Amino acid sequence: MGRLFFSGVVCYIFDLYNVDIRNRVKNGHQTNEACLLNVMKKNDAYLKFRDCILTGRLRPGQFVTQKELCEMIDVPIAPAREAIQRLEHETLLKVYPKRGIQISDVSPRLIRNAYHVRILIEKEALRLFIEEAPIAEIRALLESSEQMLERMENKALTAEDTNNLDMVDLAFHNAIIDYLDNEILSQTYQINQARIRLIRLGNRETGDRKVPAMREHIGILKACAERDTTRATVLLEQHLLLSRRRALDGC
Repeated sequence: MGRLFFSGVVCYIFDLYNVDIRNRVKNGHQTNEACLLNVMKKNDAYLKFRDCILTGRLRPGQFVTQKELCEMIDVPIAPAREAIQRLEHETLLKVYPKRGIQISDVSPRLIRNAYHVRILIEKEALRLFIEEAPIAEIRALLESSEQMLERMENKALTAEDTNNLDMVDLAFHNAIIDYLDNEILSQTYQINQARIRLIRLGNRETGDRKVPAMREHIGILKACAERDTTRATVLLEQHLLLSRRRALDGC
């Protein structure tokens, strides 16, 4: 579970620079070791900046300077610039000349676009999951979801409860995405999931949607266990549209 999803992310991180690395080595500008170190510095800056955004250390709509970002996570200017370019490409921030860098604000357009991408990818992944996933895997996901619901229903959720629900939720969606067997779509999905996390941060999402979402997962998985593609797809789309509606209401 999560194999392709994780490998797609790793490929994405390193493949962006491999052409540049080969050219530098070929032209004698850098040794292999120097090139690898350079890539690692760039990726380190990217992951640190991204983490600041997705953990809420930098809030949606906040303005910062390049210097402030570098000081915040202790990275040099050169790799920081490339990290900022990548994050802008992923629509997690926007660079304004002479004004600074703005962490992307949560707008209705961002919400609609992000959920549109998510629905398209997950519906295709679900179709393949139903066709190819062993029944034992489906039942294991269903059982873990039912056990989690039984523990969490009709109680005030603690921070630990919320974290456990998030882990089961992630396992459910990642298991479906695995069956795409398509690194490009997996990379696209991962980037889009960062946008979804930003949206949730911007809306200051609370835990009251998590238990109902678990019930929806169970309905989807029961349809999957019956190999009912039509019903499972309808339930998945309803599940994601409810999440989109909630995000738009909080915008």
